[in-house]
Amino acid sequence: MNRIIIYFKKIAFNNLSINDIVLFKKRGRVLTHRVTYKAHNHLITKGDNNLNADGKIFPRQIIGKVYQVKRTSDVLKRNGQVFSPESLYLLQLTLIIFSTRLIDFFKVFDYRPEALGRSLNKFD
Repeated sequence: MNRIIIYFKKIAFNNLSINDIVLFKKRGRVLTHRVTYKAHNHLITKGDNNLNADGKIFPRQIIGKVYQVKRTSDVLKRNGQVFSPESLYLLQLTLIIFSTRLIDFFKVFDYRPEALGRSLNKFD
């Protein structure tokens, strides 16, 4: 399922401007649209890909001003943690290098139980 993460901050109605992207509630839905007109007591907003405007949006309907948008197709989530593809690549590379070095270490020092004269069987 594709989702969008929207980062927003509360802002006073007077500080909003034309072309700002706002998060607002209308008819029970939360929408994120661009301000196309501003009057002293309301805004007119329109989605960038919509043909029609949303009508009047009053200050009480505004949740906040959007400052960043991320699509979840850009990130992978696991157990509530968010990893970018770059972070996952670095993690994989680090694990590969570490395991390779660890294998080399054991080859050099011959840490096999037999080589040390010990058994792994706990009953011996």
